[in-house]
Amino acid sequence: MRIGEMGSLYKSPHTDDRRNFSDLLERTSAAMANHLSERPHMPVDCSVPSDAIRQKLLNLPLLANGMTAEDILSFVEDNIVPWAMPMTHARSYGWVNSPPAPVAILCDALVTTMKGGLDGGDTPSTFLSHSLGRWLMELTGFADANGTPDGIAILLSGGSAANLNGLSVARYWAAQRDGWSIRDEGLQGNHPAMIYYTSAEAHSSVQLCVEQLGIGASNLRIIETDSAFRMRPEALRKSIATDLAAGLRPACVVASCGSTNVGAVDPLAAIANLCEEFDLWLHVDGAYGGIVGL
Repeated sequence: MRIGEMGSLYKSPHTDDRRNFSDLLERTSAAMANHLSERPHMPVDCSVPSDAIRQKLLNLPLLANGMTAEDILSFVEDNIVPWAMPMTHARSYGWVNSPPAPVAILCDALVTTMKGGLDGGDTPSTFLSHSLGRWLMELTGFADANGTPDGIAILLSGGSAANLNGLSVARYWAAQRDGWSIRDEGLQGNHPAMIYYTSAEAHSSVQLCVEQLGIGASNLRIIETDSAFRMRPEALRKSIATDLAAGLRPACVVASCGSTNVGAVDPLAAIANLCEEFDLWLHVDGAYGGIVGL
């Protein structure tokens, strides 16, 4: 069977979408603009859908023939948009999610149109991401004595992904510090357990990360905080000393620069000094408060 004959047997339900793209774009743009303009005049939190909407979305049948683009847009406008989280409302400040910048909305649509990705190839998007990382390092002081950026910046989907990547690097570094390879041996070798330290105010992803990385929740020490919800350096020192005496290997301290619950900033300088003294990796979660560095 020739390719042309195969094409005649199957026709995508969206074959005509490109020809109608201008009309679809105009409709979608109007819906987006309407959402941004009307949302501030609505109650701050109207994001709890009715039981009817909830049941409808939970029990959608699998369609044999799909839907047209027009029907898909109508479905989203009627069943999804009215129940959106209130991030576009001027009085929404109950969470760490930021409101969308209009230019970001437009560029996101354009990037999706390009469908390029950052996984390979000499694409301008890759070069731009390198420059953005360099800017962040320059602004936050990650530089050598001459002011040249000294580090690696990676763009990720959010704070939880950043914690997972950062604590993974800490695991690799701690093994290398002790003369073995996490890549070669994994965590199955005859090595003392790695110990991570954080406070009760740390983001919930920290414990999830140590579980996913094979460190184990039982090897995550929760250090007590002071009256301002900041990690107590003297309690951290005591915990590290106890673990060393037990033959364990303290590996990483996870400090907070703006905790999710109360915005607490741990005493980073004192914690950094302890990490240098005991040769530990210091990971600072700045997803919420790291902006102060700018």
